[in-house]
Amino acid sequence: MGEGMFVHIAKGLVHKKVDATVNNNTGGVFDKRAAFLAALEHAGDAPAYLALLQTRPLMTQLLAQAEAEYLSKTWYNEGKDGWWPWLQPIYPILKAGLIKAIRVATERNLPLDSYWLVGSNQVEVIVIALPGAQQVLRLILTPPGLAPTQDRPNPIQIWSIRRSLGWAVGDSTREEIVESLHQGSVVTFQQKELPTPTV
Repeated sequence: MGEGMFVHIAKGLVHKKVDATVNNNTGGVFDKRAAFLAALEHAGDAPAYLALLQTRPLMTQLLAQAEAEYLSKTWYNEGKDGWWPWLQPIYPILKAGLIKAIRVATERNLPLDSYWLVGSNQVEVIVIALPGAQQVLRLILTPPGLAPTQDRPNPIQIWSIRRSLGWAVGDSTREEIVESLHQGSVVTFQQKELPTPTV
């Protein structure tokens, strides 16, 4: 199950599952994309979207109950105890962004690759659909959520290079590990991710 994040970018467990479904390819054809897109377009609100991800009749179930509850309590919670209550509802932004990204990927016959980016000074939720030569990137920009509560044990192929003091190679936080230091105050951090749960 996902949780809060302070680092700058993550794939996210739910994004991995949605991308895998949208990118399912049999014989050179993205064979689940059209059905997923049609169902997404009819998912009127966040609970309907979460239900879609849990009960897809044309695909395997994407989300476990715990993952759907996490999204309901954090990302899509419009109450005071949800994330970003001053920006809610964010579901319409995320839905429109996912629809646009899937349509762009379909027009270009490319896979979709989605990431969540956290900006410390980010004041709104933005989805960017960015086509490239090999894929369409969907970038979801948000303010920070809650602090992470679990160590992310798995290093992944994402690095951030930024100015930071007081680190040594091998130092680690819940979300990243110091890979190298440059000129004393520039640090290369390698991101870490939670294991992908099986559904």
